[in-house]
Amino acid sequence: MAGGRTAQATISSTRRVARFWEKPAADVAAMVRARGGLWNSLVMVGCLGAFLDLFAGTVPMLWEAFAPLRASLGCLGEVHAARQIYAGLPVVDFSKFVLQAAPEQLAVVSVCGVGWNDLGDPTRLRMTRDVVSLSAAG
Repeated sequence: MAGGRTAQATISSTRRVARFWEKPAADVAAMVRARGGLWNSLVMVGCLGAFLDLFAGTVPMLWEAFAPLRASLGCLGEVHAARQIYAGLPVVDFSKFVLQAAPEQLAVVSVCGVGWNDLGDPTRLRMTRDVVSLSAAG
């Protein structure tokens, strides 16, 4: 549901994550939801240090690859360093290699009354843009 109204959202208390399951099969998702599991919308909030610790602990080869960039932040060579690093990085599934790898370091807040749409596909992104535009036009 694109363009869900967040003004009417309700939020529950924070809970620990027992397991993070990225894109389970439909029958597995239904079972997990029936047992009180939540659907991930990948809205993340936290302290920078916690995210960096999570990243360093789950994908250390990527953490180490960014060392030259950390050393050049705010310097003249920062953009060049970033381009070189990103050009040589492997593709890494964030949900699988970071979130699924360390659920004990995650917490979740249940939110009701909001919409969500997977914008990882260009067609869904364009559809969502069109729906939001139509909605704004009245």
